[in-house]
Amino acid sequence: YRAVYVTIAKVEVHPASGGGWETVASPNKTYNLLDLVNGVRETLGVTTLDAGHYTQMRLILGTAPDSGTNILSQPHPYADYVIDQSGNVQELTVPSGTTTGLKIVNGFDINADQATELILDFDAMHSVVMAGSSGKYLLKPTVKVLNTAEGATVSGIVNEADATPPVSLDGALVT
Repeated sequence: YRAVYVTIAKVEVHPASGGGWETVASPNKTYNLLDLVNGVRETLGVTTLDAGHYTQMRLILGTAPDSGTNILSQPHPYADYVIDQSGNVQELTVPSGTTTGLKIVNGFDINADQATELILDFDAMHSVVMAGSSGKYLLKPTVKVLNTAEGATVSGIVNEADATPPVSLDGALVT
């Protein structure tokens, strides 16, 4: 794909102590997931939560895109869609995406008087699937939750021994 767009209306969390879902952010923004690679991040929201354990997070998807434009310099035609290598636009169907949202069942802890940063890592290539013979595209997200306190970011330049200028790794997958 050249682009995978999703519109996120709200981010909610569920405390282990009970009660309902708490809205922690309402970005109402359309994101190209393929722009968010190799350390590029986009903030969904910042809020204060009670200390404790949270069992789940969910992303409630929007029903309409934001007023921005896509990589083809056109207004977003759908809230969720892909642009394939030929430039064709295909709407994404997201089962329960606008009602119960994309559930991320990965607990996390909020400690008193400390900041907690969670990174949602979408695997866009495994999350978009074609539904059999219908020809429809589905978003069945593969999302990892990374707590920055438990990980690290590596950055730098990779050079071939005699390469001038340095070798470009734009779009490279580094593991």
